Amino acid sequence: MNDQAKGQDHPIIQKALKRFYSDKLPEMPPESLPLVEEFCKKYFTPWLFADMDVLSIQHHLGPFIPRIRTMVKYGLDPSRCWFVDIPYSTNSLVREEIKKVGCPESQMAEPFNDPIAPFSHRQLERVEFILRLYANQTNKKRLLVIDDGAYFIRTLNWLWSRDKELVMSFKEHPTYVVEQTTRGHRYLKTKEGRNLLKFLHLPAVSIARTQTKYSLESPFIGAAVSRGVIQSLRETGRLAKGLGRILVIGFGAVGQATTCELLKLQTEKPIHVYDKNWKKLKPKIEEIGVHALETFPEAGPYDTVFGCTGYASFPVNKVPILSNHATLISGSSAAVEFNREKFIDLAYKYDHDDFFLIEPEKSRKLGIHASIGIQKGNIRFSFLNAGFPANFDGRLECLPSSVIQITHGLLLAAAKESLTLSGEPGFRRLNARDDRWFSKNGLYWIERYGEEKG
Repeated sequence: MNDQAKGQDHPIIQKALKRFYSDKLPEMPPESLPLVEEFCKKYFTPWLFADMDVLSIQHHLGPFIPRIRTMVKYGLDPSRCWFVDIPYSTNSLVREEIKKVGCPESQMAEPFNDPIAPFSHRQLERVEFILRLYANQTNKKRLLVIDDGAYFIRTLNWLWSRDKELVMSFKEHPTYVVEQTTRGHRYLKTKEGRNLLKFLHLPAVSIARTQTKYSLESPFIGAAVSRGVIQSLRETGRLAKGLGRILVIGFGAVGQATTCELLKLQTEKPIHVYDKNWKKLKPKIEEIGVHALETFPEAGPYDTVFGCTGYASFPVNKVPILSNHATLISGSSAAVEFNREKFIDLAYKYDHDDFFLIEPEKSRKLGIHASIGIQKGNIRFSFLNAGFPANFDGRLECLPSSVIQITHGLLLAAAKESLTLSGEPGFRRLNARDDRWFSKNGLYWIERYGEEKG
């Protein structure tokens, strides 16, 4: 089937999305990932992950468990595993299941649950802690890093000025990198990222820009975010109060799915959508019945703002377009959408000004998924889910395993490719053959999911 025909408009995907919106999310990790097992049986050698250490800087969600089990099946010693979770997506059950597989708790970063703390800095510190712990081992093997957001290379760059010896240890030790996300992909392509990969002689393979992720995963990520948004708004009571005037920033897969779901609700219309590629997207935006903005709005007031770009899309100087008690909701896959840390830093900068956090200790007690209230001048507004992605709300998973197993398979394919690149440092995309395999076979499992009864 032609890859260009896939995407949200493909009938197989439409049918599966329809089921997904009415389906219950899983409450236990899946026993297996059949697509992943099929690929491994076809292309892996029996001891591919033997004599290896693996550092996973990853979401701790349900399908992560059968992926680890699959790696163990192909030679990985679970006692050689190291973990740094992505705190806002961590499910506590998964941490316990990881230990049951035989992975030592002493090799996991300590839990992080503070919604106010500077997330990016704390995450670098958490990765640094595990890297130091790992570097002190006397029996190190080849190291495979499976990353989400290029935290491994970011941390090494961050450490360079104060601990060159630690950074250099990864040049002297065979190390291989796999990257999952667009955010990480972008960083590894920067001069800073590319230079360090080359200097340390590290091969890195990314799955972020594969055709499979674009055509098969993206529609479901958009659906998961929009479903998470509606669920969160319902649980916080905001949905019952009404969303008022709505602004959606970004009209990619996530922005489109979110906008379509919002149109099913009682909203004050027209919904406004701004995308920097507005001229190209305007016909598609207006076709679904919303208003395309040529420039970022200078006036409001907007009661609910959805950020769906993957960048810092809402600067502090745009607060005047918000209504009093407005809600800002991230539909991005990272913690950057509303530059939440800059907002928090500025709110703490001066003791006596008109920019401050509202009851921060209350938010801290509620944990990393709490709303964060902020006041600037006479406008009070809040970050839903602490400004983190709305689809990651502490549940075991935000997508069915039949769908998200495609991503886990791509990661293992990238791991296999990375391990073949000794002597070939640098950054590259996953090879086209494996991409085509998952594109073809992943669609089959999506079709099966769409045909099953919920």
